[in-house]
Amino acid sequence: MKNFQQLKKIGLFQFGEVIPDLTIHGKPAPYPVVNERVVRAHAGIMLVLAIIGFSHGFFNQNYEPLKAVVILFFIDFFFRVIIGFKFSILHHLATIMVRKQKPEYTGAIQKRFAWSIGLAISTLMLVLLFVMNAQGPITLVICSICLAFMW
Repeated sequence: MKNFQQLKKIGLFQFGEVIPDLTIHGKPAPYPVVNERVVRAHAGIMLVLAIIGFSHGFFNQNYEPLKAVVILFFIDFFFRVIIGFKFSILHHLATIMVRKQKPEYTGAIQKRFAWSIGLAISTLMLVLLFVMNAQGPITLVICSICLAFMW
């Protein structure tokens, strides 16, 4: 248990931060929160990457870019859901993108749930693309669902 607490001190297994005296919509927010602006920028980066991968698969029947995107998404969602989002490279890129904007906080638990759905979808895509070698309509439909969620 002591080792787990030490890991939490360096940011592992932490999802959001508790900000003293924070209010959201006029109500106290004593729970972990994340900066919604960073989350949106992060989703935007992922959306652009997913569109590139999807487009190559749909128009060119070239699934290699989609495979690269799926691997990146799986790693990113794994870090955000299991390890802690502070260890996600895309999270740091999104933070840099919005660094001059005023933070807009929202509950971390809701975001972690959404990221869990992303982890499930990216895991399914990994299995389809790399284990079952499924390249075609099924992978593009699942990719479309993921795109819709990110939008």
